[in-house]
Amino acid sequence: MPAGSVAAVADVDGRVARRRRNREAVVEAALNLLEEGVLDPSVEQITERSGVSPRSVFRYFESLDEMRSAVLRRNEDRMKEWLAPVPAGGSLEQRVVHLVSGRVAMFDRVAGVARAARLREYQVPGIAADLARVREALRAQALGAVEPELRAKDEAAASETGAAIDVLLSFESWDLCTRVQGMAADQVRRVWGRALVGLLAAQPANAAAGGGAR
Repeated sequence: MPAGSVAAVADVDGRVARRRRNREAVVEAALNLLEEGVLDPSVEQITERSGVSPRSVFRYFESLDEMRSAVLRRNEDRMKEWLAPVPAGGSLEQRVVHLVSGRVAMFDRVAGVARAARLREYQVPGIAADLARVREALRAQALGAVEPELRAKDEAAASETGAAIDVLLSFESWDLCTRVQGMAADQVRRVWGRALVGLLAAQPANAAAGGGAR
């Protein structure tokens, strides 16, 4: 390859690498600000933190909402370690402790991003889609952890119990427990653990009534 062509390719590669680094810097800066409790960081705050100029930010992202979606997807990547399936084969108590402890630790870590995403959920379709994907992953993990107990119920009871577990172990539930009720992490773990075991042990109302009649 002629020397001029080699130089041109190197120049293009350098620009691509620089663009990637700067884009990553913007995402990391926004993510850090959200983690610090800045739920709607301004372009000025992001550029000051990242060292990328405001003009460059909008070369890397078509809009702030596109950047927010990129931040949410980065946050999803960090959540993967907590979203691994709960090891099968343990007792119900062991599986509940594993699930609840991981869920509380995860929500504590991603709270800022999760709150910011929910502020935009009803305004930005892309963010709504990102959150739907996260919620489905959370639901799958939770129901997978207690699959033997759900399988022992009839279809209607299993469906209702699964829906209740999904709500119980949601970020919205964690936010109410910690931010509104003022509960500490260990309290949330205890309350969620007892509630989860109680939901799985509960009998359908019609079955309970029938048993009483006998």
